[in-house]
Amino acid sequence: MDKKWMLTVMALIVLSPVWAKPKGDDILAGIRDIPASLKKLQETTLEDERVQFNKTIHDAVVSADLSNKKVVRELDPMIVKIRGAMDAGLDRTNIAGQDTWLGSAVRYFYREKLRKFVEIAPSCWMKNQTESLSGLRLSIYPDKILLHKGPETTVLFQGERIHEAVMSPNGRTVAVFRESAPDSHQAEIWIVRVKNKKKKKILSWPSCQTLLLSEKGDRLFFQELPSTPTGESAYYSVSVRGGRPRKVGEGRLLETLVVKGPHRGALVVTKNVAHPLGIADVECQEAVMPSGHEVGRIRGELCR
Repeated sequence: MDKKWMLTVMALIVLSPVWAKPKGDDILAGIRDIPASLKKLQETTLEDERVQFNKTIHDAVVSADLSNKKVVRELDPMIVKIRGAMDAGLDRTNIAGQDTWLGSAVRYFYREKLRKFVEIAPSCWMKNQTESLSGLRLSIYPDKILLHKGPETTVLFQGERIHEAVMSPNGRTVAVFRESAPDSHQAEIWIVRVKNKKKKKILSWPSCQTLLLSEKGDRLFFQELPSTPTGESAYYSVSVRGGRPRKVGEGRLLETLVVKGPHRGALVVTKNVAHPLGIADVECQEAVMPSGHEVGRIRGELCR
């Protein structure tokens, strides 16, 4: 594929208005033009016009606020007619060349309709878990973990093949995961009590990608390695005392906790979301309660 043409395609995708959602009184404005565009699509014999009407219909569907019941109710019968146009052979390949305009719009509608969205500002998220609210800090090395308290530094944990350590916000608990053997994904998960430095291995698991402690430090969330570099994997919840892990959900990355506001305690999870043009997935963040209940996709976070 010509490099210059590819750059043009990607620029059109990035700058495309399909992500822009109408607001207020304009909430139905875009989709009201779909029947007229469908009629023109069926009437024209010019291929260029067919492609343009395909794009117009696609953009109207994917730009609609599909979380709004009124919008979905208006769109439902239109989607049936769009599928009729597809059956009549009027669908055309989109600008990305990997899917069709009408087909990708219909799939996007069924996948995204009535999806919940929530407002959670990044200021409500916990920034990291290597520092407690009281100022305790962790330094993580492959063979040890250091605890810093003001000018004092002590060795909190020693072992080989350490990959990650996290501290609960109250500074009482640290969770560690390390590989069981060289060149092995098999993971050991340890809990260390900061006050007395007592440590306990609570779990051996086939793999581990990341850890996250609950705000009170009583539960640990951990995520398995995905089967592919860009794939999603399961994440689990387990008591810091040990026991049987419980699957919470699946995602691209278990990122952080919500520590302020009405959704306090929720997990922030990055998930793969299909692009409206049917091309490679993009990443969006969702709020999920530790029970597995999906609070919703976080509005205002740009899909990367």
